[in-house]
Parts: sequence; C-alpha cells; structure tokens
Amino acid sequence: MFRHITLPLLRPTILLAAILTMISAFQIFDIIQVMTEGGANDQTRVLVIDIYNNAFRFQRMGWASAVALLLFLMVLSFSLVQSRLLDTELEY
Repeated sequence: MFRHITLPLLRPTILLAAILTMISAFQIFDIIQVMTEGGANDQTRVLVIDIYNNAFRFQRMGWASAVALLLFLMVLSFSLVQSRLLDTELEY
C-alpha cells in the first residue's frame, strides 16, 4: 500500500524538499565565514565564500559575477537532474 499509493502521492513533496535542500547546501556561507573565514590553507573554502572574497575583498566584481553565474548554472542543472529522476506525474 505504501509503495503503490502513498509514495507516488508524496513524490512532488519529496522533489521540492530535495531541491530546496540541495540549494541550501550550495549556499552555506555564514557558518564557515564566522568560524574559519576559509580555514587554514583554504580547507573549508566553498564557492560562495570565493564569490564574496572576489567581490568585496578584492573588488573583482566581474569575476565574482561570473562565478555566481556558474553557481546558478550548477544549481539549475542539479535541479533539472533531480526533477528528471523524481519524475512527478500526478496520479490522482
């Protein structure tokens, strides 16, 4: 009953939760910035911190916007892959 009725009805909700969780994983900034600022030898450096550093510390706005566009394209492609894998045909 769960596999044939409940799970197909929960697929749109599971898809939304998976996409939002993936987006929030790519946007982690505040914890790393406050605690380590990239850490020793940039061990905890993530893409969002690189965007921040290029834009506001080094004043390279063009480079930061290009990296931000790449981040957007990565998130978009991962979201499209997730939506293809969790094909959400409504079965009401």
